[in-house]
Amino acid sequence: MEQQTPGNTNIFSSLFSGNFLYRKRFLFFLILFSGMLFAALPYLFRALWFDEVLTMEVFVHPLPLSRIYWSYNIPNNHIIYTLAQKLWVLFIESSGARPYFLYRFVSLFASAAAVWLLCSYFIRKTSFAGLLVAFALCLNTTFILFATSIRGYMFSFLFCTAAFIAMEKFVKKPSFFTAVHYFFWCILCVGTIPANLAALGAGVGFFLPALFFRKTRRMKQLFFLAVTPFAALFLFYFPIARKFFANMDRGEGWTSPAAAAHNLYYSFFVILAAIIPFAILGGIRLMKKYPSLRWNVIICFLIFLVPTPAFFVFKNAAFPRVFFPLFPIWAIVVSYGFAMYLRSEKNKWMKFLPVFLQISVTILLLHHAPKVSDFLFISGRDDDLTMPYHLRHTFTPPVILQEIQKRIQDGEKLYVYSTFHSDAPANAFQVMVMGLPPETVRTDVFGGFWEKELLERHKEGYNIYFITGNELDLQYNIRRFGLHGSEPVLIHQYQRLDRIY
Repeated sequence: MEQQTPGNTNIFSSLFSGNFLYRKRFLFFLILFSGMLFAALPYLFRALWFDEVLTMEVFVHPLPLSRIYWSYNIPNNHIIYTLAQKLWVLFIESSGARPYFLYRFVSLFASAAAVWLLCSYFIRKTSFAGLLVAFALCLNTTFILFATSIRGYMFSFLFCTAAFIAMEKFVKKPSFFTAVHYFFWCILCVGTIPANLAALGAGVGFFLPALFFRKTRRMKQLFFLAVTPFAALFLFYFPIARKFFANMDRGEGWTSPAAAAHNLYYSFFVILAAIIPFAILGGIRLMKKYPSLRWNVIICFLIFLVPTPAFFVFKNAAFPRVFFPLFPIWAIVVSYGFAMYLRSEKNKWMKFLPVFLQISVTILLLHHAPKVSDFLFISGRDDDLTMPYHLRHTFTPPVILQEIQKRIQDGEKLYVYSTFHSDAPANAFQVMVMGLPPETVRTDVFGGFWEKELLERHKEGYNIYFITGNELDLQYNIRRFGLHGSEPVLIHQYQRLDRIY
């Protein structure tokens, strides 16, 4: 089986036979995807969170298929994904039912294709090292998060991986077919999320040494690789250019660039924590043994810096999750370094050590992701990639709403307000799922401010309840409405229900 460095030099011999592993790639895919699916089962049935509700209730359910492309009013419309989700919803809801956990299957289907690409490509390039990296990349809560998310991030992961593979085919054999193949995946990438330009740019950088830092430079091919993503972006969004630029001007993101960078890089590092140090050592050995490949190693290092302008240059730092599609490209870089380490290490126990450690890290991370997240990121409230609040069992809109429903059934006159930081869309969606009247929970998110109505109901003798995110959120909204105090009813980690006086 062919194994190559980034410069397409055949220097690797696998720990196990590359040909054997590649022939068995479908078996490894079945094992890896089955393991991921088993680990993902508890998360398939979790409540929808803020962005998922906006996706379903602003774009998918109310819009006909023909209007989705033209309704790029907020960045939550991941257009290619939304179109696929709409087709899936039309299929599963033809009976009139709304089994909301099935909405997650669109991303789950994409994750199956992504696992297949990772298994087959990583094994082909770096044999056992690639298999171990693919194993770690897919069996963790970050991958599970997006494999079960009603958002376009797993689509982006899949399309960017496919575009990267298409780049390599074009670099090896430039032709009309390979050029069209690459352009096709670029369209799907940017049509899902424009920020996927970062992953496409990283891919171009990966092949830069083969096209530029060689005696025979291939500038036409390099130009085509670099320009095609921007051409795809222009063609896809030109008919809705005004909405596209309006979304770019919204300035949504994190207020702390350092926190955003910390979140992204630590989230990736923890997945491959046992391999990365040995991969770095492998990269150093590669440069020493093959000086002609020093640019390959330098460029691979620079690829990890691709997101930094989006954190430190823009008005607000980009959300770390938009760079999840960079993970497969970063991972293939790690697998090359790790393969070189296995190839060059003479001590068999030092070869076995990172393998044992990485398997242990992957298993422990699956079982203790909340603790790892709390240690690295303080809490999932910051929407980290390891275990964000909406992936945790302590995010409980159904429990909160069941308590409200019980009080309504007991005849209590009540008025419920859900704050922004309590994930108001999730609470409003749960009202719909439970078949309660829409006015059961008021929220500012979907239009309207309720100070006047809430105070009128308070004077009329209604019991006022707040669903808030924490104690600070509760006290802020008590002051906002000019009320006086509260009595806790239910307190969970990321939501609480209080009666207000």
